[in-house]
Amino acid sequence: MTTMNDSMMPIQGANVLTADRERLGSVKEIVGDCFKIDAPMAPDYWLASDTIATINGENIMLRFRREEINDLKMGMPDSHTGVHRHAA
Repeated sequence: MTTMNDSMMPIQGANVLTADRERLGSVKEIVGDCFKIDAPMAPDYWLASDTIATINGENIMLRFRREEINDLKMGMPDSHTGVHRHAA
């Protein structure tokens, strides 16, 4: 298991799990310091890379629980970073 740091980014296809082990989907795309979740049966959305707690092989564990996801979803990323909401 690897703890997230500034030099690590998710890989395409990796499973994305919340802190309470709920699967959100998989990494579809990476742009800058953000990554897009391919959410099954729901619209895709972006998250900032600093929402990642750990990466363990093909699994990415996030820092937040499932019920907090709506506060962290973002639109298309631009050049800034952090846990933040992007303009759609």
